Amino acid sequence: MVEGCARAGATVVVSSRKQDLCDEVAAEIAEATGATVHGVACHVGDWDSIPAMRGRLPRTHMENRTQIMLTATGEMSEAVEAFRSGRRAEWRSL
Repeated sequence: MVEGCARAGATVVVSSRKQDLCDEVAAEIAEATGATVHGVACHVGDWDSIPAMRGRLPRTHMENRTQIMLTATGEMSEAVEAFRSGRRAEWRSL
């Protein structure tokens, strides 16, 4: 799915807890598609790491809104709602 977005012209950010894995996957997608792909580590289970990830994104990403988010973290609807609502204790427990 990500390669399809990249082939369609999207700039892609690959994120996982491990920076070396992010870099490896980003390089593979960039090579396969010719797209701009960035690898940025982030542990989304750690509330405080999310703003830090945002600070590591290239400035161009911060000037434009994210259009699509693909996740492979499993069923996260409860976690997403807890994050959106600012319920940190609940976010950390999921």
